[in-house]
Amino acid sequence: MLPELLNQEEIDIRDSQLENWKIVENHHLVGLYQFVNFAMALEFTRKVGEVAEDLQHHPEIDLSWGQVEITIFTHDRDGLTELDFQFAARVEEAFNPHKEDEVEKFMVLLEEGDLLEKREAARKLGGLKDSRAVPSLIRALTSEDVALSRRATRSLGRLNDRRAVDPLIDLLENEDDLLRQYARDSLVELDEFSVPGLLKAVKSRDNRKRKLAVGALLEIRDDETLQLNE
Repeated sequence: MLPELLNQEEIDIRDSQLENWKIVENHHLVGLYQFVNFAMALEFTRKVGEVAEDLQHHPEIDLSWGQVEITIFTHDRDGLTELDFQFAARVEEAFNPHKEDEVEKFMVLLEEGDLLEKREAARKLGGLKDSRAVPSLIRALTSEDVALSRRATRSLGRLNDRRAVDPLIDLLENEDDLLRQYARDSLVELDEFSVPGLLKAVKSRDNRKRKLAVGALLEIRDDETLQLNE
């Protein structure tokens, strides 16, 4: 049985979980991996081939000096299916085989470590860009330690996950000036995911929240966005 084409929401959710891939015209995935020499690029290409054979799902591969570009989509469906994202995730693991262990380690530290460990874990999880960390980072936003909340706020902006939007919108009313600014900056990083929540925040009675929301919207789009929603 052939896999079903994914709808827009399903594509957006899966896209947030991939670091080195982009979606092109909602039709195919393109992954780009950089290496320091040809030999490493060639070895990685061999690993990609193993993934393709294991899944019986074969991409186009462009190998050049220090770079591998991979294009994948489901030909029988002429578009993107779960199989394409499964393939991309497996290639990500082949590129960085220790990433999954690191994510789990820092998630545990964020929940159970001492204060300094929690702060460092919040920072590291942003760099790893794995959406599994989103719930833990959201919980850290309400920490009594403002430094931890600030780091979690900045990291959520880097994870490209719509689940972070509403908690970050709430922070626009926080008493801490820097935390409010970090929340605004992260909402800008989340780009179009943030727009519906920011449009609601523009109507807030809280003047600080309203001004930050307007500023974020102006960076994501332009004045026309606000004019159309007045």
